[in-house]
Amino acid sequence: MSCREVRPVDGSALSPEAEPARRVITLRDVEAPFPLAAEERDGYLRRVSTLFVDEGRGRRGGLGRVFPATNAQGEQFAVKLLILPDDKDDRADAGEQDEPSLRRAFRREYECQRSLALLRGFPRLYAYGLMDDVPAIVMEWVEGLTLAEARRELAVDDEGRLSPLTVARLGRELFELIARLSLVGNGLVHRDISLANVMVRTAHRPLEQQRAEGSFDLCLIDFGSAEPATTTTDSFTAAHGALRHATVAYAPPEMLSDDVADVERQRHSAAVDVYAAGSVLCELLGGHVPFPGASRAASPYRYKLEHEPLRPVPAHADAADLATVLAREGEVASVVAPIALERELSPRSGELRQALALPDEQITDALMSCLSTEQRRRPLPELMRDELDGLAERYAENVRRALGGCPLTPCMTGGAWLGVGSPYSGWRLLRTAGRATGLFVTGAVTVTTSWLAGAGDPNRTAIVAALLFAPGFLAILARGRDVSGVAGLVRGSAALLFASVASAALFWMRMEMGDALSGALAAVLTCASGAWLPLALDYACAHVPGIVREARRQLPPAAARPMGPGFGETTRRRLP
Repeated sequence: MSCREVRPVDGSALSPEAEPARRVITLRDVEAPFPLAAEERDGYLRRVSTLFVDEGRGRRGGLGRVFPATNAQGEQFAVKLLILPDDKDDRADAGEQDEPSLRRAFRREYECQRSLALLRGFPRLYAYGLMDDVPAIVMEWVEGLTLAEARRELAVDDEGRLSPLTVARLGRELFELIARLSLVGNGLVHRDISLANVMVRTAHRPLEQQRAEGSFDLCLIDFGSAEPATTTTDSFTAAHGALRHATVAYAPPEMLSDDVADVERQRHSAAVDVYAAGSVLCELLGGHVPFPGASRAASPYRYKLEHEPLRPVPAHADAADLATVLAREGEVASVVAPIALERELSPRSGELRQALALPDEQITDALMSCLSTEQRRRPLPELMRDELDGLAERYAENVRRALGGCPLTPCMTGGAWLGVGSPYSGWRLLRTAGRATGLFVTGAVTVTTSWLAGAGDPNRTAIVAALLFAPGFLAILARGRDVSGVAGLVRGSAALLFASVASAALFWMRMEMGDALSGALAAVLTCASGAWLPLALDYACAHVPGIVREARRQLPPAAARPMGPGFGETTRRRLP
C-alpha cells in the first residue's frame, strides 16, 4: 500500500524513504475496549497482543509515537506508544511533564476514544496494554489522507484553495462529526481540530470519486486533548497538569490562555470545536488561516482578541484566470457552461466572476460566524451542518439566479446571522421585546386567573397557576437550544399545543369551574399565545435578516440580464 495513501489515526505522515524495520512486540495486561464472552476473550487478546511493528515508519502523534503493525493473520493495526520523559528527543517540545501525569493523560485519551469507537466517523479501537511497561493503544489503521494532504489534490489554484462548493460539503461532514460527539454520555469536546486531525478515508472510494459524488467520508482522529462536554470537577489538565494543548492556528482564544474568567467551563463547550472547524474551513476556502500571525505572536490569546480574522477570498474572486479554476471544478463548470453559452459570456468575463462570487459569499458568511470570540455567538454544530448542507444543495441554483439578476435563495437555518449579528441590531431588539411581551402576557394572565379562580384556596390557586404556566414551560424545554431551527420550532409548537389541550381538558373535567370555565379556557389560549410568541419570533428573527440580505446580494442591473425560457435551461442553437 502506498505510504501516501495510508496514514495512522494520528494523521502523521510516513516516510516513503524509510526501509521496513519490523520487530515482534508482545503486549501484556491487555484489555479490550468492549465486553467479551468468556469463550471469545483468549482468542481476541491473542489476536491483538502479538504484533509485527514497522519501526521504520513511525512518526510522532500527540503524546506518543504511532507505528503501523500487523498480526499473524495479516490484519493491519496502528500501535501508539506513549513517549516517556526519558526520551529527550521526542519529549523536547512537550514541556516539563512528569511520568505519572503523562500516563494518566494517555489513559484518558484511550477512554475518550473508546467511547466513540463504535460511531461512524471515528477510528475503531482494539486494545490497551503495556509493552515493556510503556502504555500502548492498539487501534484502527485508517487508510486515507489528512485534510492537509487531500487539500493538495483538491485545490483549484496554486494558493491551495478548494472550490467553495467542495468546502461547503466538507464542512457539512465535519460539523456532522462534531455534532456526533454529543451522542456519547454527556458529550465530548475534541479541542484540537486541525487539518492534520481530520482524515478522508479512501479505502472504499478514491478521493476524486468522493469529490464527484459530493460526499466525503471523514474521520476525526487524535483525541489527546479531548474532554467531556460537561464536568462537575476540575478538568483533567487542571487536576493533573498533563499536557493537553490545541493547535494555535485553529484554536479559539479560550484554549490559548489560562488567565480567562470561567475558562474551565468554556473549554468544555462544543463551541471550541465550532471555532476550530470554522478556522480549518476558512483556510481551505481562502488559502490561509484566519489569523496568520497568531502562531508567531508573543500571546496568541491577545492576538486573536485584538485582531479581526482575515476574511477568506475564494478562488473565483481572486483567480487571475477564471477559466483555469473552472477547468478544475467539473460540477461548477457544468452549471456555468450552458448559461455562458446561452448568454455568450466568455469564461473570463467580469460578469461571470461576479455571479460566482455571490454564492461564494454565502459560504464565507456562514464560516465567519464560527469565529466569534464569544462562545454564545457561535452557532451550534447542528446549525452549521444544516447551513452548509443547504448552501451546497442550492449552490448551482444560486449561480443561475445570480446570472439572471434574481436574489439568491438563502439558507433557512439562521445560524450564520445569529453568530455575526450585533446584539443591538433591530432584529435582536425585536426578538428581545417579543420575549418580554410573551413572558409578561403569560405571567399576568396566570397570576390574574389563578387568583380569581382560586377563590382564596391556596391549593386551588397553585393548581390553576401550574395548568396555565406549564404549557409554555414545556414548549421551551422541548425546543431546547435549537432556537432558530425548523426542528426546534416544530418541537416547541407541538409541545405547546398538546400541553395546552391537556390543560384545557383538565379545567373542563376536573376543576369544576362552573360559569368561570369559559374564562379559564380563554386564559389557556392567551397563555399559549404568549408562550408561542417568543418561539415564533426567535425563528423569524433568525431567518428574515438572511432573506433581506440575500435580496440585496445580486448583480448590478447593468450586469444582470434575464434568463432565457425555463429559467436556467438553454435554448437550442443551430449551427450555421
